[in-house]
Amino acid sequence: MAGDKVKKGFAFYLLMLILILVAAFFVIITIMIFSPGQDILGFKYFSYNDTLTYIETTNDERPIDFSSISQINVECGSASVNVRKGSVENDTISITNNSIGFAKASDNTDFTHSITLEGTTLNIAVTEPQGFLHFSNDISINIIVPETAPENESVYGLQNTALVIKTGSGNVNIGLSNHENEELDATNTISPRMVDISTGSGTITFNKYCDSNFTDISLYTTSGRITSNISLKISDEDAYIGTESGSVDLANITFVNASGTKDVDKILNVQNSTGTISIDEMAGTVSIVTENGTFNFGTVEGHLSANNTRDRIASPTINANHVMQDVSIPYGNGANISLGQVDGQVNIATISGNVRIGYDSNLSSTSWISTDSGNIEAYIADRSGATGVIHNFETNSGSIVVTYNSEIRSANSLVSNSGNLTLNIRSRYPFLLEVKDSAEEYRTLSEDVSFEFIDSNEYEMPFYLNNYTGNENRVLMQTDGEIRGYLIPIA
Repeated sequence: MAGDKVKKGFAFYLLMLILILVAAFFVIITIMIFSPGQDILGFKYFSYNDTLTYIETTNDERPIDFSSISQINVECGSASVNVRKGSVENDTISITNNSIGFAKASDNTDFTHSITLEGTTLNIAVTEPQGFLHFSNDISINIIVPETAPENESVYGLQNTALVIKTGSGNVNIGLSNHENEELDATNTISPRMVDISTGSGTITFNKYCDSNFTDISLYTTSGRITSNISLKISDEDAYIGTESGSVDLANITFVNASGTKDVDKILNVQNSTGTISIDEMAGTVSIVTENGTFNFGTVEGHLSANNTRDRIASPTINANHVMQDVSIPYGNGANISLGQVDGQVNIATISGNVRIGYDSNLSSTSWISTDSGNIEAYIADRSGATGVIHNFETNSGSIVVTYNSEIRSANSLVSNSGNLTLNIRSRYPFLLEVKDSAEEYRTLSEDVSFEFIDSNEYEMPFYLNNYTGNENRVLMQTDGEIRGYLIPIA
């Protein structure tokens, strides 16, 4: 009985202690909420609910006139940045801070901002409250251009102004995504001359009411996202888009010359460490710098290259549906490359990476593809009347599969030390076939060497298929591994 009383007494006092601690906690929280910024037990509470509107600079009260400003610089942390047209009478900078949370006493929870003008450059800087727990972190910088111009003046949409924006986790929106009166496109559209935008984890978005014409574009996100609801037209000689581990998803990029027509020799530099970059339509040339990133291209009207990555490229994935000019990836290392159609010449070399090419529309121009342990799969259709075309496929231990969907009108080499080789052809097409081992000695038919399209009684190297009499249209198959030849139906 005495033991039960002790247990009940202990439980009562423990409950009382818990209630006192909970009450004390809520008392402390209440005091912190009613005393923002007060250091209590090494912590403090902050709360802001401000919207500040400026038509003048904050340091010397000079009027903000976007038409006389050549560049707008914005630097902030978690604040979002919105550049748009709006229902204002003057060029306006609006800063909203609705942030609530708790911070350590040592954290800076001050909210500071400045809008200054240096020559023709407008600088906007915002420092947000720092904390370990945010109940709200709605902070935004709004660069607002009037929707309508004063009487007898044209509407200015930043046509002569460059935007340079750097955020940490804040999103960046260029243009409105929608508008009440969608018929007033010219009035609602923002038209910056060029953009240079970088974020840590924020999203960069080009919205519907942003003009598609830029002199230059430079976009980068560490782990965020880059997306566009419009086509992007660029007139400079090159542009840049990059990410560390984020994603880029763009529908259309077009390089143009001074007259506004396409210029596919201008270059888009794309850099990607471990993220994903996807571009549906690319009217220009693509130059890739990567380690382990993924690239997805629809149509590339210019060249596709990764020529300067010998010391960096590791095991990326490079996919393209259609490249209309040359492909050059001479230091592919572990890159896995898949190209549905290539109209120009091909130069690809990997170590362990696989190459699949021509599966949508067959290769017809000269190609050099090599790998050490990777596999090669190629589809070829030589053009009628073509001369001097070479297709060279080479591995050390990987397999090579080549499918010919036309008459063989070129010089072809399928060469490996120990990998297996497969040739798929249509019947009745004449060409010269040579089958050798790695020591360049002719091989005979066996369990490891077989052809559906050769009568074993007639087999003798070199073999002239279908009464072929020349030596230009030929196929060399050389390996110590298996060699197979198959027929595919004539369409």
